[in-house]
Amino acid sequence: PRVMESPAGQWIKTHMEHIPGMDEAALQRLINRSAAMLKGALACVKKLAAEAGTGKAKARRVRKPPAIQIFRPEALAKADAQLGRLDCKDRDRAEHDLAQARSNNGFRLLPNVRKAVANLTRLSAEFENLAEPIAHLKSEMTLAGAMNASDFRISPIMLLGDPGIGKTHLALQLANALGVPMAKVSAGGSAASFQLVGSHGTWNRAMPGSVFTLLASNTGAAPVMVIDEVDKLGGGNYSLQPTLLDMLEPTSARHFKDEFYDL
Repeated sequence: PRVMESPAGQWIKTHMEHIPGMDEAALQRLINRSAAMLKGALACVKKLAAEAGTGKAKARRVRKPPAIQIFRPEALAKADAQLGRLDCKDRDRAEHDLAQARSNNGFRLLPNVRKAVANLTRLSAEFENLAEPIAHLKSEMTLAGAMNASDFRISPIMLLGDPGIGKTHLALQLANALGVPMAKVSAGGSAASFQLVGSHGTWNRAMPGSVFTLLASNTGAAPVMVIDEVDKLGGGNYSLQPTLLDMLEPTSARHFKDEFYDL
C-alpha cells in the first residue's frame, strides 16, 4: 500500500490504468514487481559501494595488446661487443640506442586492433577518394588480430595516382590511426638504402638505420614505414630496391640486419 501511495506509484497508476485489461489487481502486481526490482538494484549498489570503500572491489581487467620480442639479449650482447671500433662520440650514442633497445626486455607491442579498426573507419570519412586501400587495411588488421602475435603481418600497400590526391598525407595519417611510430624515406635519395639499413661504423659519419631506430626508441613492434616516390627507385650501388625486396619477403625480413650495429 505504501508503494501504491507514493508519487511513483501514483504516476504508474495514472498512466497504466488506461491500458486495456489492466485492472486494479494487475496494476498492483506490476507496482509490487517494480518495487522488488528497485530494491534488489539498490542492494547491489550498496554492496558495490561497501566493497569499494574497503578496497575489496575487483579492478576491471584491461586487456593489453600482445607483444613480441624484437631484440634478443644475445643479439644485443653481440652488438655491444662491436662498440669498440667506434670513436667516443659515436660510442656514446650507440650505448644509448642499445640501452633503449633493451627496454621491456626487448619486447614491443603490436597495435590494438579494435582501436585501430575504429580509427580507420573515421579516417575513411576524411579520405573518401582513398576508401579502397583503407578498407583493405581494415580487413588485414582484423585478420591479423585473430592470429598469434608471432604471425602478425600486414601486407605492404602501394598507393598509385596523380600528385596531389593525398597519397603521402594518408600514409602519414595511418600511423596515428594505428597508434604506432612512423618514419618517412624518400626513394629518390642518393643513399636511400643507408636510411633503412644504416652504414658500417668504419664509414665517415656512420649512423644506424631508421628501422632499428624506430623499433629501439618506441614501444611499437609494427611501425609504419612510408617510402615516398617509389617510382624513382633505380639501380646503382646504394639503391633502395634490394633492401625493400628483402624487407617485403617474410623469411628474409626476419634476418634483416642493421649495418651500424651488425645487429
